[in-house]
Amino acid sequence: MGSTAKVSHQLRFENRCQKAIAAYLVTPGSHIGALWRITQGRNAVREHAAVVPCLGLTLLVSLVVACAPRDQETGGRRELSGEGWIDVTATLDPARTPVYQGDAPMKFDFLKDMRRGDILTLSVYSLGAHSGTHIDAPMHFVANGAAIDQVPLDPLIGAARVIDIPDSVRAIDAGELSRHDWRGAKRVLFRTRSTLRGWMDSPEFHKDFTYIAPDAAQLLADAGVLLVGVDYISAEQFGAPAPRTHQILLGRGIPIVEGLDLRPVQAGDYELIVLPLKVRGHEGAPARAILRKSRGKPAFRVIAFFTGKEDQAHISFLREAERWFPEKAAQYNFSYDTTSNWHNLNADFLSGYEVVVFLDTRPEEPAQRAAFQTYMEHGGAWMGFHFAGFALTPSAYPANWDWYHTTFLGSGSYVSNTWRPTSAILRVEDRKHPATSHLPETFKSSPSEWYRWEKDLRQNPDIDILLSIDSASFPLGTGPKPREIWHSGYYPVVWTNKNYKMIYLNMGHNDIDYEHKYGTADKTLSHTLNNPIQDQLIIDGLLWLGDRKERRLRPRRSE
Repeated sequence: MGSTAKVSHQLRFENRCQKAIAAYLVTPGSHIGALWRITQGRNAVREHAAVVPCLGLTLLVSLVVACAPRDQETGGRRELSGEGWIDVTATLDPARTPVYQGDAPMKFDFLKDMRRGDILTLSVYSLGAHSGTHIDAPMHFVANGAAIDQVPLDPLIGAARVIDIPDSVRAIDAGELSRHDWRGAKRVLFRTRSTLRGWMDSPEFHKDFTYIAPDAAQLLADAGVLLVGVDYISAEQFGAPAPRTHQILLGRGIPIVEGLDLRPVQAGDYELIVLPLKVRGHEGAPARAILRKSRGKPAFRVIAFFTGKEDQAHISFLREAERWFPEKAAQYNFSYDTTSNWHNLNADFLSGYEVVVFLDTRPEEPAQRAAFQTYMEHGGAWMGFHFAGFALTPSAYPANWDWYHTTFLGSGSYVSNTWRPTSAILRVEDRKHPATSHLPETFKSSPSEWYRWEKDLRQNPDIDILLSIDSASFPLGTGPKPREIWHSGYYPVVWTNKNYKMIYLNMGHNDIDYEHKYGTADKTLSHTLNNPIQDQLIIDGLLWLGDRKERRLRPRRSE
């Protein structure tokens, strides 16, 4: 996971396919190549040559389409097919594709041609990096920004919303943006007069294209949008005194897709795949873009916050979650986004989500904490894992948030833990709760580090303990310190607070081989999300949290 917001709104579908595509992109090319001369920018003079596989684009698009989920379900898993996908890529044609004023012209030729009697056909292409449908990487307008080969797949694959802008509108400013339903979308594509007039299939360069104004770009960036797309060859106003729109979006690490041909689609929600050529060290590249109409809105939307900077055991769990949650989102029809930007914990951002998840830590800044408390007190839902409940003074996470640890969680400070991470026999305390109704009376958990808390949750009438450690688990832990091995006692591990829509799970700490280093990372010895019964607990907990019919407000108490 990166340090910026990583989101894949609705069905961040098939991480397996993302990896397959990524693996293909770094595979050495065929000996049959096409020569691309890709300029460094619109007004660059220097040209660079790179050999690109002649069959590369065909194979890449085939792989992309093969990885696309099919509407049919088989055994609970979606089949893969190209059915329903719409190509919204502008065809590259020197005679018809517009070129931005000052950019390199396109020139296509055949080095060998079977129509002329050659044994094969071999082409040479000369064009700018920003030709036709293409992607701008941060490097385009941000000093030391990421190059196109460093743009992650997550922003490029996932749910997108196409928004129709009237033909009369030249500037998509904050006022115009506010007239449209764009909030909650993580990839926003603007369908403007350029589409209505077919300008991406016209060789004339039109300076009066519709552009995104800086104030609208700021709104999009602040809302956590992952990708922005336009239907002409720039998102910036022609002749703008400064490239503020590009600087705002690219400065936040938000790639910009320009030159889309959106004539085949209408406004609405879609699944998007847009993949640029992987050109090392340059600011942009041509791309292939396809859309497919979404099957419908997700039942609810989940945003997971994480930090991912401390303890390999917690980071190992995050890597699991990165794969597991999107798969479950596709299976159970909810959307799952992630972000490591805790500044997103604000009212505007949270308004787009029904469920908040803390994967490994908690917010630290007062404004973030206040926003989360307000969210929960007005019907929001929350799931927290393991270290999200940790507080200890003195430590990097001191007990300095009384509402969260005492009122909300009810547990108070951390006191001690077992060691090493081991499995426990867990007993279901409340068999009637929706999160536990499918669980057996007892089951063996995945290995974890188990916490003991300051407060006795049994004495808190607001707390409903769902699972605790069964006595059959003792002795629990292997030490080596005696205090790290529990021989008796009562230890709740999953609970809810009746005044809030929330659930806390003590799971989320994998066993790591700290003693023997394996390259640059420690080896994971256990996993949290590979236990069918425990997985069912998490899924049923999420479905309960996301059930809008069960939304509740915290009862007001007299002071």
